[in-house]
Amino acid sequence: MAARLPLDVRLVRAIEPLIFARRPFTLALLALLTVLLGWQATRLTVTAADDREHVASTVIQDGADADPADPADAPGRIRIALSTRGNDLYTAGFLFRLKTLTEAVGAMPGIDPASVRSLFSPALRYVEVVEGAYRGASVIPEDFVPTAATPPQLAKIRASVIDAELIGQYVSADQRSALIEARARAGATAAERRQLARRLDAAARAVIGSAGSDFSVAVSGGPALAVALEAGLPALARPAAIGAAVMAIVLMTLLGSPTLGLLVSAGALVAVTWQLGLLKLVGAALDPQAIGVVLVTLAAAVLQGAQVAVGWRREAAGGHRSGFEASLQSWRRLAIPAASALLATAAAVFALAVIAKLPLLRQTALAVALGLVAVVIVNGSLLPLLLSRVGTTAPARSASGGRDLLAPLVAIGGAVTGWVPAIGVLIVAAMIFGGSAWQSRELSAGLAADQAGFPSASRYPADAAAIARQFPRSAHRLTVRVSTAPDSCTRAETLEQVDRLAWQLANVPGVSGTASLPQATRRVLTAFSEGSPKFRVLARNRETLTQAIAPIPVENRLFNGDCSELPIQLFLNDERPVTLAALAERVTAFNGSNAAEFYDIHKDVDAAYCALQRKARTDPGSLTKAQARLDLGLACPVQAELAGGPAGQRLAAREALADVSVQALIGLLAVLALAVWWLLGDAASVIAILVPTVLATVVMQALMSLLGLPITAVGLPQLVALLGVSLVANLLLFSDLRQSMAGGAAVALAWTRSLDGAGRAVLAASLALMAGGLAGLAATGDGRQAVLLMIAAVAVHGLCSWLLLPAIGRFLLTERKPEIVVPRY
Repeated sequence: MAARLPLDVRLVRAIEPLIFARRPFTLALLALLTVLLGWQATRLTVTAADDREHVASTVIQDGADADPADPADAPGRIRIALSTRGNDLYTAGFLFRLKTLTEAVGAMPGIDPASVRSLFSPALRYVEVVEGAYRGASVIPEDFVPTAATPPQLAKIRASVIDAELIGQYVSADQRSALIEARARAGATAAERRQLARRLDAAARAVIGSAGSDFSVAVSGGPALAVALEAGLPALARPAAIGAAVMAIVLMTLLGSPTLGLLVSAGALVAVTWQLGLLKLVGAALDPQAIGVVLVTLAAAVLQGAQVAVGWRREAAGGHRSGFEASLQSWRRLAIPAASALLATAAAVFALAVIAKLPLLRQTALAVALGLVAVVIVNGSLLPLLLSRVGTTAPARSASGGRDLLAPLVAIGGAVTGWVPAIGVLIVAAMIFGGSAWQSRELSAGLAADQAGFPSASRYPADAAAIARQFPRSAHRLTVRVSTAPDSCTRAETLEQVDRLAWQLANVPGVSGTASLPQATRRVLTAFSEGSPKFRVLARNRETLTQAIAPIPVENRLFNGDCSELPIQLFLNDERPVTLAALAERVTAFNGSNAAEFYDIHKDVDAAYCALQRKARTDPGSLTKAQARLDLGLACPVQAELAGGPAGQRLAAREALADVSVQALIGLLAVLALAVWWLLGDAASVIAILVPTVLATVVMQALMSLLGLPITAVGLPQLVALLGVSLVANLLLFSDLRQSMAGGAAVALAWTRSLDGAGRAVLAASLALMAGGLAGLAATGDGRQAVLLMIAAVAVHGLCSWLLLPAIGRFLLTERKPEIVVPRY
């Protein structure tokens, strides 16, 4: 019985007739698919998501969800800052415009009126002492008429703003700017929110009208960010065209043949067209910040296409009589290794799209996966078919031009195979890996909005920075959810626990202030006692506490409807990871110490009883009949959890991104290791091929850390894809090296041959991509980080492969006598 052929050989024999048996038909079919997908690509919607800061199910700690009633905790949040160039905002002219704009925002179709907040909102209240009692009232009375304002009224508003502690939240520290917050109505689509942002921006600028020299407005928030990103798209057309042209010229020069260079460039553009068309077919859209996925597809297509072109030329120079025979032989040698690595990478990226919680991460990962699949199909079928119709005489004769240009680099790579250079390279690589691994510890997960690319004329970056600087208590706000039993607003023991936690959190570096129900209650009680500081304490009497919370509206979000939640609002100076980590650690420590102290005093309850009580409140249907009959009315310690707020939403997104990034990289490396083992069959090959890829990845992470660039929802899928693209180059280089050594060649000669074949393709493609990227950057005059990082990644991955592969091969591969090498396919 004949031995069963290996799976890769059977795959080659099964797929080969589908591509080459009826070449005219296959070419016509691929051309038709390209036209259809090109038409779909023209219909692809490129729209920016305005919920990029939100996880699909926002969870930060212990299952605490964001507050849906908080306008800062939902997509569609818009913030408008009105500023004056005068001494302060307490003038009739400024307050008239602020009131007009507030009313315009509240009445605008698409806005949730209940979410609108400004100085003119009744929910913004203060407490003042009056004769024999106290009074709580809105900061600006409802009957206030700005045009008829008197100096005493304006002075009263100034005092009320201070009493209500609105500085840094709705009034800037210099008191020259006031903030309006709002959000789109529930259920509004992304397109509707973007249209709303345009109308709000127009309304805000219409309010200042001809008085623009005295007043200014700034608009920020997700919808405004989306509008700004979409406005920058047309500016990308010219630099993209210039970059593609330069890349094609460099390819034609370095590959030694205009024909080969043009075919590789055309194949890359077709792969991008397929990617965009497939995106439209699956019903997805493309975010402007995810334009980098096109660069990843282009890089993968050029790198693999150059391998196909160089392989074809090598077969043509080896004596084959026609372009068809050269194309067929090179396809048999390259198709399965390259396709296996790229498809394995596409599968890993697609898995990332499935498990990710961030919508933008899912969207970007799907685009990357479809791009890699398009590269496999185009370079595995269309490009070989086109090469099969190229005559072999001219390209073979013109190949010497490319060989001369790259000869110095080939010589440098060949010199690494000596014992002393190889040892030196490995030592330096180990040192670089250690330093990079240490530096990459500082690499943080971030949001796409953190590193947004805008056209140079865009106002959004300056507006967003100004609002964040002027209103830090609104921009960097984190909610700590404190869960307790219902009706806890008037339980002194519960309020004391909340107050103690608020005091501890207020003393964490980076926290500028806090707001909680105990703090507001103490202010009311102090006012009730004619403002005497000695009465600024929490009362023990329940009736007194009931009276004290009466002027505190539930809209302030210091308690919920049944008083089972008593949130603490934290106002941060920034959102540095060290600050957020310290807050999370403090909350966890408080839960432990507070519970231990509570159980030590209250011997009638324990942790098991309180866990059952929380279960009865949150999920009563899960209780057994015996548990449901228990008396669960005894007091328990409060349970604190980091929850919502702008900073909380971003923290949740970053934590979700950080968790999935580690899983994605480790998972991909495992999948690629199995693919290499299946293709080459030994541990030495796995080590030699993966080590340069891993080193390049760690170096890129360290570089991003040094530059202060986080891993974003847009960047992670691209980083994962580049791993697979780099592995394809390493796989073909090392496979050539091993086959040459199996034929009896010394390491130095075998590596030189590999560089002259697969290595030449890697060099030509890498240099072409870098040249095209630099030309595009020079044309746009805007240092877009996606292009810069792509250039750096191509350079780092290429350098690691160029120097590490021969050094590792020197030690893992042994020179042997010539043996007969039977072609695998």
